[in-house]
Amino acid sequence: MKRFFLSAIAFAALTASARNVELNSSLTSSRAFDERLDAVKKIQDDRASVRFTLKNNTAKSIPLIIPNVMNPNLSPFSSSGVDLAIGQEIYFKEKGKKYLLLVVDSKIATDAQIDVGELLKERKKELGL
Repeated sequence: MKRFFLSAIAFAALTASARNVELNSSLTSSRAFDERLDAVKKIQDDRASVRFTLKNNTAKSIPLIIPNVMNPNLSPFSSSGVDLAIGQEIYFKEKGKKYLLLVVDSKIATDAQIDVGELLKERKKELGL
């Protein structure tokens, strides 16, 4: 079992003796503490994900690119459930060029239904495509 502690107190051990009280710390500097804290946050971030549905309410297929996960082709009037990590990027292609469509974040509610056709339309307009 791995244990992770998020405060300096958790990394320090107090040893009481008859003569004095010693503070034995496994930290050599505040930099070491910051590095440990960053490592714990990264582990937590790596595990954080959001489950939601990508919906295609259009009459055309929508090919997407989700790096290191999959490249789904959303068929017309279909939906695809995904469970993606926070920070995961979703791209679309237009005339052979790849464009960012969406970055998964904690604002996406669990079991949300995202209308990819509408999102794609808005994003193309923003990009002037």
